[in-house]
Amino acid sequence: MILLDALFINQGGGKVLLDLLVKSLENSGKNVFYLLDKRLEQHYKNIPKNQKIYLEGSYIKRHYFYKKHKNDFSCIFCFGNVPPSIYLNIPVYTYFHNILYFGTGKEYSLKERLSYSLRKFILIYTAKNTTEFWVQSNLVKLKMQQNLFLFKPEINIFPFFETNSKTSISKAEKNNEFMYLSNGYIHKNVDVLLKTWELLFQKGYNHKLHLTISSEYSELLEKIKNLQKNGILIENHGLVNPKILFDTCRYQIYPSLKESFGLGLIESVQYQTEIIGANLPYLTEVVNPLTTFNPYNADELCSTVIDILKNDSKSTFVSSLKVKSCLSDMFEKFNNC
Repeated sequence: MILLDALFINQGGGKVLLDLLVKSLENSGKNVFYLLDKRLEQHYKNIPKNQKIYLEGSYIKRHYFYKKHKNDFSCIFCFGNVPPSIYLNIPVYTYFHNILYFGTGKEYSLKERLSYSLRKFILIYTAKNTTEFWVQSNLVKLKMQQNLFLFKPEINIFPFFETNSKTSISKAEKNNEFMYLSNGYIHKNVDVLLKTWELLFQKGYNHKLHLTISSEYSELLEKIKNLQKNGILIENHGLVNPKILFDTCRYQIYPSLKESFGLGLIESVQYQTEIIGANLPYLTEVVNPLTTFNPYNADELCSTVIDILKNDSKSTFVSSLKVKSCLSDMFEKFNNC
């Protein structure tokens, strides 16, 4: 029996990929047991009760789970960045997809920096308990090699994502509007978009920007509210079906400062939405964007948006992928389990 350990996954891109994993594993006919976050108890109701358990996302509870069930599985797939807390004499594959473990930056609070430092320590301590690490990009592989040099683990690049085209609406049929499908995490760099839209408004441009910031980010929401009061076209949708925005907006602006992969970039291509992205390695490793910009400079982004608007009717460029999904390659590893 295979164990899919996704205890630390409950939202965002990780949750999207977990949904795909569960669906694919269930369709594969493999014998799988699921360790899941308690916050997802209303999810995955199609999985029989005797094939899943929901626990609080706690390292301690996870440790006792492994102690209790260490002889119950023939193979383990950890989809939450961290290998098991104990060594198990079976194949263990750990999917690492959170580059913040290797540095958050001074924009984060002391508490947040200490939290990620602790997670990094746990990762290093448990690295010996996995057979292989799997990552989404060469950028993450290099970061892991730099930080886990004591153990020199085997690291394979296995990006995966839903491969179906998600729309038949062409760029020309969409509104001349912009979107950023992201929550308000600091590294997502939403502030630079707000500053840019204020600058654009001052220069006589007022094209709508769609955001998806949740209610917990009160400071960002207050900034958005103030800009709206001044007549700037920004609409925050909170939790929303992304298809609605992708089928509406011609462009996705992606100013994120740190990404392990950037699932929103993949979705942009699949929805035929042009990508205006940060000039950082994570972006150019995954997609060919329409154009890039300095994500630390709102003035430069403002000029970039104006150039795009001026040349919109002349553009025939289509953003494209530079990666392929390796889900089948991953599943081949489970064939002997």
